[in-house]
Amino acid sequence: MKNITFLFALLMTTLSFAQKNGELVIFSNLGDPFFVLLNGEKQNYEAQTNVKVQELSPGYYSCKVISSNNLYSFDKNFEIKSGMQTTYRIVEKSGTPKFRYFSEVAINGSEQNTAGQTVVSYHAPGNHNHGTTQTTQTTQTSTTTTVGSTGNNEGETINVGITINENGIGTTISESELGTETVTQTTTITTSTTTNTSSSGFEDPYYQENTETIQHNAYYNMNNCLVDNNGLTKVVTMVKAESFSEDKLNVAKQFTKHKCLTVNQIKEIGALFSFSDDKMEYVKYAYDYCLNKQDYYEVNEIFTFSDDKNTLNGFLQSK
Repeated sequence: MKNITFLFALLMTTLSFAQKNGELVIFSNLGDPFFVLLNGEKQNYEAQTNVKVQELSPGYYSCKVISSNNLYSFDKNFEIKSGMQTTYRIVEKSGTPKFRYFSEVAINGSEQNTAGQTVVSYHAPGNHNHGTTQTTQTTQTSTTTTVGSTGNNEGETINVGITINENGIGTTISESELGTETVTQTTTITTSTTTNTSSSGFEDPYYQENTETIQHNAYYNMNNCLVDNNGLTKVVTMVKAESFSEDKLNVAKQFTKHKCLTVNQIKEIGALFSFSDDKMEYVKYAYDYCLNKQDYYEVNEIFTFSDDKNTLNGFLQSK
């Protein structure tokens, strides 16, 4: 019977490696929709107020939450634990949106999705094709380990089979009193390799083969980041309301981040700064968020001195 004890210990060791995936839930008490990015990859392609991300392998993730109206952006690193659902919420504290830990509970498989909740499977970095999923390949790996020695041990034979697959783990134990002692443990691991197709899904336009301008426009149109006249008027008012140049620059950068602006819009915001150094810092920062980069030379119009214009031209030539 000592062999049965050994094999059950081996079985429990095997079970310990069968980790379950975890989940992440983020919801807003403010009622404003947002996007969730994990490890730099967008998870929900329409802004929502309650998002659940499933099929997260245990480990650490870098998370960014961005409101669709660009009122806030949060960065958070956290751990997803095996078989656990971790929840964060967006709340308002002293008139300012905050990102707060809410709970961590075990997943038992019988939970009901909350009404109005958007549920998505984790999009890993580099996977920009988010259509239907189909299984394309199945691989099997089998290992057999024999434990024991020749000779008679009361004629006892014990066979233990351990199978790991997507439905769980199965164990078979049999014994007889014929022959010499032989203990055989077989582990079969079945994994499925999946690919994504875009026949009924969405393929991120930014990664399609096209011209740079079309890529950029398609990507940002999809994310609702175009700035209309009301949005531009709002940021102009906010920048003018700040007393110090550093604060003006911070407000302008916060607004520009995750937006897509035209050259004329960047010129209007850049012209709000009194000092040429602040103008230069902003227009260099805003370059990555410009829709029509081919016209960026027009930004020179907001500078008075030729040295500043030469600096900007040198910057553009380096791009």
